[in-house]
Amino acid sequence: MSLRKTTPKRRPKRSNKNWIVSQFVNLFTHAPSRTRGTMLKKKNIYVGLGLCFFGLLFVLWYQEYPQQFAFNIYNKGLESTAKFGFRLKDIQIQGRQYTSAKKLLEAIQLQVNDPIFKSSPDEIATRLKELPWVGDAEVYRQLPNTLFVKIIERAPIAIWQHQKSHYLIDNKGVIITNENVGQFEALPVVVGGDAPLHVPKILEILAKFPDVQNKITALVRVGGRRWDVQLNRKIMIKLPETKSEEALAKLDLLIKQKKLDLEEVAVIDLRLPNKMIMSLSPQGEVRLKGKGSET
Repeated sequence: MSLRKTTPKRRPKRSNKNWIVSQFVNLFTHAPSRTRGTMLKKKNIYVGLGLCFFGLLFVLWYQEYPQQFAFNIYNKGLESTAKFGFRLKDIQIQGRQYTSAKKLLEAIQLQVNDPIFKSSPDEIATRLKELPWVGDAEVYRQLPNTLFVKIIERAPIAIWQHQKSHYLIDNKGVIITNENVGQFEALPVVVGGDAPLHVPKILEILAKFPDVQNKITALVRVGGRRWDVQLNRKIMIKLPETKSEEALAKLDLLIKQKKLDLEEVAVIDLRLPNKMIMSLSPQGEVRLKGKGSET
């Protein structure tokens, strides 16, 4: 028996890095414990039940069952209010001049004896504003059975001639309609692709000169920059691109002072500053020749 002292063998130090890697690999190589397997099974069951639940909701929504249910509840509510006397008996409309009563009723979407709560005033007003002639609309109820409708119709100021068709234009440059334009034949005709947008401004300027405005029969938008104004269907006034009001003021002054006879001119060119170039009409040429022979 040896009495020599023996020293235990030291285990080699393991690297922290290698140990972390080995533990990570063991997660995938070790067989799952019974507890872990049970948890995974429960998790899969919950996921499956959740998918089934959302799938059922999707099918119900796709088949519109919730919408139909809500719609039925809504209709039953309307019928209940109608039983208490909230049925439409009278529709009073104010401000109608050009819009047909038929189109108004189609937009209101209510008939006599319908539940008065079937459409909200805001919904009715929105539909009314979609009509060509209606610029604005106000709708309110007077319970239990009366509906008041007030509309503000557009005011036509000119007829836009475009691609062999004619359209009415209002004072905001909005195209109203191409129906029944003939009853507005007294309005001036405007020509040009962008004429509707600019005609309110030029007519506002021309309104300051009644002697010129009262004779307007047509306005032609030239190059999207300026206007030619036709008077009495035979006299053309060429306005400048800018300072149209100043040019018209000079022309208006000559007419008022009787220094210019519109019957004797065919074209008045006001495009050049401080100048007025005129072309004589046949009548003016005859009178000019007559004056020449007298001298």
